[in-house]
Amino acid sequence: MRASGGPAGHHGLCKPWSGRRGGGQRAGMSASLSRAAAALLRWGRSAGGGGLPGAGVRAASSGGQAEQLDALVKKDKVVVFLKGTPEQPQCGFSNAVVQILRLHGVRDYAAYNVLDDPELRQGIKDYSNWPTIPQVYLNGEFVGGCDILLQMHQNGDLVEELKKLGIRSALVDEKDQDSK
Repeated sequence: MRASGGPAGHHGLCKPWSGRRGGGQRAGMSASLSRAAAALLRWGRSAGGGGLPGAGVRAASSGGQAEQLDALVKKDKVVVFLKGTPEQPQCGFSNAVVQILRLHGVRDYAAYNVLDDPELRQGIKDYSNWPTIPQVYLNGEFVGGCDILLQMHQNGDLVEELKKLGIRSALVDEKDQDSK
C-alpha cells in the first residue's frame, strides 16, 4: 500500500481502460524485439521463477532504458511489473493483480519484481507515464494498474482482451459449465 504521503487518486478513480492507447501513454512503441535479449540480461525474471542469476547490465542512458523496457513489455503476451513475485506479492495491489490473473487462469506471464531493482521501478513509471506499481501490459500495450485491471475484470473487458491474445479465460469455461 502507498504511504500516506504518496500521490492520491491513483488506486481509486483513474482513467478508465479504453481498449486502446491514449492519454499519457507512450507513443511510437516500435522497438525491435531483437533487443529483448539485452532487456532480459537486465531484468531476467519470469512468473515461473526463472531468470538469469547475477544479470546486471545497466542502461547507458535513459533512451537505452526506454528501448530495453519497450522490448521487455513486448516480449510476452502478458507482462506485469509488481512489488514482489506472483508467488509472494509484497503489496495488496500487486496481490490483487496476481489474483485476478489467476482467477482468469492466466499463469503464463512475465512478472518483474520492481523491489529488486530501483532503476526498473522508476524506469517503468517513466516509460508508462504512470506513477504507481503494479503495471499490467497486454500484447505490449500498457493497460494500467490494479484498479484498471479490476474494472476490466468486473465489466468483462478482461475476458475480451485475453481472447484477443489467444488466451481463453477460465471464467468463460466456468460460465459454460454453469449453463449446462
